Amino acid sequence: MADANTDPATKPIWHNPKWLTAIVAVISAFLTIPNVVSDWLTGQQEVELAKTEVAKQVQDIELQIITNTLAQQGQERVFILRYLARTHNDEDVQAWAAQEVERLDNLTALQETARANAERIAFLEAEAAKNSSVTAESRAEIERLRAQLSQTEREIASGLADAGIGETQTPRQPVLREIRRIIIEPVHPTSSIQSLRRYHTATIGFDDVGGHFLVNAAGVIETGRDLNDNPAILRDLNGGTIGIYVNCPAWPNHNPCNFTVPQVAALQQLIFGLMDRFDLEQEAVHDKAVLAASQGRTLGRPSNVISVVFGDSE
Repeated sequence: MADANTDPATKPIWHNPKWLTAIVAVISAFLTIPNVVSDWLTGQQEVELAKTEVAKQVQDIELQIITNTLAQQGQERVFILRYLARTHNDEDVQAWAAQEVERLDNLTALQETARANAERIAFLEAEAAKNSSVTAESRAEIERLRAQLSQTEREIASGLADAGIGETQTPRQPVLREIRRIIIEPVHPTSSIQSLRRYHTATIGFDDVGGHFLVNAAGVIETGRDLNDNPAILRDLNGGTIGIYVNCPAWPNHNPCNFTVPQVAALQQLIFGLMDRFDLEQEAVHDKAVLAASQGRTLGRPSNVISVVFGDSE
């Protein structure tokens, strides 16, 4: 009689090699479940982290676009905003850009109105000075235009503040040349950096507009020549100089220039910012005609720009 412990038919099922292999495989599978689950959770976590990182990168890119947009002035800013309004996938960004375009279009219209009024006032006053008399009709028109100009200037100042471009933006690119002085030159009330650039390059033969900045009657600072380049504003003194134009309603008489309130604020902020940046004292800021006269040259009439900026005379 066969022994029950040796008879294959009577042995426990787990003694069968096939079943032993299957049991070991099942146990091994269960033993690896924690590792599989852990790997799956880790993978999911990495996916979520990757999604978060991508979202952050997208936000950073959008923030950079908006920051760069807000850093622009004039046509460059409007172009970027119009592009965003038409092409961006985010409806909120499109709506914001469209709103900013409308705001800047309104500002442009106000600035053109202010420029036209200032030009008309200058013409009427020049005619009055030429004829040594002012008719009642001309006097009434001048007063009306001045009132309109004052109201428009307030609207422009408010619009600039709302748009975030009322502050002076002193360029922060590295300036490799030594800066020793600032020269301010009053120019025609309707001149702009663009019009001066056309005149300086096409008529005089400069390679660019002569000055680095222009402050217009609306208090907007227009950027001209690169600060790393010497200006072409006063011969023999262009080295180490920053050249600034300022629209003068009384040009070419210059004194007084009757600068507007936004214009004075922008001019002061620009000049004080440059003085602080390049460690300049008040004595380093000059009216072009006064500085030229000190060297025996006559270049236009002295203006009141220095007294306006610093509250005293040069």
